[in-house]
Amino acid sequence: MDRHKIIRARARLGATQAELGELLGLGPSAVHRIERGARRPRGLVLEVCLALALALDRDAPLDALRDRQLARGERLAAIFRGAYGSR
Repeated sequence: MDRHKIIRARARLGATQAELGELLGLGPSAVHRIERGARRPRGLVLEVCLALALALDRDAPLDALRDRQLARGERLAAIFRGAYGSR
C-alpha cells in the first residue's frame, strides 16, 4: 500500500499518529515509520489500512472512529462497513 494513502487517510480523519496507531494496534512510532516509508504494513494492519482508504474514498460516515467510548472492535467494524457495506 502506498504510504501516501495512509498519510491522506490519517489527515482526513484528523487523527494523530498515536490515535491511528491505537486503532491499528501499533505504536505512534510504527505509524511514523510507515508514513516515512521505512516500514510497510502487513497482515491485518494492511487490511485495515486498505479498508480505511476505501471507506474514505466512498465518503462513508466514519464518525464512530473518533468515539473513544466505543471499543476498538466496534471502530474497526465501522471501517469495514464503510468500505465494503452496501451504499
